[in-house]
Amino acid sequence: MTEMPLKRNAGFTLVEMLVVLLILVAIAGTALQGSWQLAEDSRLRETEASLAGLERAIVGEERSPAQSFVSDIGRLPTLVQGELPELFTASAGIALFSVQTPAGDARVRLGCGWRGPYWRGAFGSTELRDGWGAAWRCFDVDGNAILDGEPWRALASYGRDGNVGGGGYDSDQAWVLESASQPSRLHGSLIVRVQPLPVSGSAQSLVVRVYGPVNGLVQTLRQEQFSTSDPTLVRVFEAVPIGARAVCVYQSDSTESVDPQQPVPALVRQAAPRAVELPAGGLPELFFDLSTP
Repeated sequence: MTEMPLKRNAGFTLVEMLVVLLILVAIAGTALQGSWQLAEDSRLRETEASLAGLERAIVGEERSPAQSFVSDIGRLPTLVQGELPELFTASAGIALFSVQTPAGDARVRLGCGWRGPYWRGAFGSTELRDGWGAAWRCFDVDGNAILDGEPWRALASYGRDGNVGGGGYDSDQAWVLESASQPSRLHGSLIVRVQPLPVSGSAQSLVVRVYGPVNGLVQTLRQEQFSTSDPTLVRVFEAVPIGARAVCVYQSDSTESVDPQQPVPALVRQAAPRAVELPAGGLPELFFDLSTP
């Protein structure tokens, strides 16, 4: 009589099940690793995008600062409880945007004042947060952390770990407007050359003014007064806030000191206002010829 062969048990052995389980764990680990890295990449990109967006909102493009907060208001937004609320809402002390005329010269017309919001975070947030949800750190010119209301000159994120230094996702991301070793991103310089009207007799003076916003109201930002006998007849205005500015030159019979915010008295001749867009670190040069009608 022929013996029947024994049937092999169907299904997986314990070893086979362990092998399958290890494979599934490896696949899941790889997927999770990839997902985690994508999330960290996204947070890093969000931090970099926030820095770039804040830069455009506060000082504009590098060579074109128009329609930025500094250009419109004449200063940086004030730090309040670690935030910059003036980027989103005009504070009580800021004038709203309009075409304005200064008290010193009715011919000057310059757009100044708050016309925000200048920037919004992800999903319309008004809080300053990096990609990891941490508040931006604010520093002064010397790199010291500052308190509310104090002049700030740099914003920084400490990355994923929230600590100074580190590499990769833990590296610091900073935007520096001004430091002890870096020129200011908030100011430029301006050269003004003048050819006065030739006169004889009593002494005369030239008055050169740069108009722009002070807390959103157009005023005289800089003024130089000098004699028409000055051999150089050139003035350099330094540390003028960036943005759209107006420049005027006046020739006066008076040599007495002139109030910068009042009309120049005893005018002999004046040049038409000239508009100039002053970029950070820029050095535009304007020439005014008063010697011809």
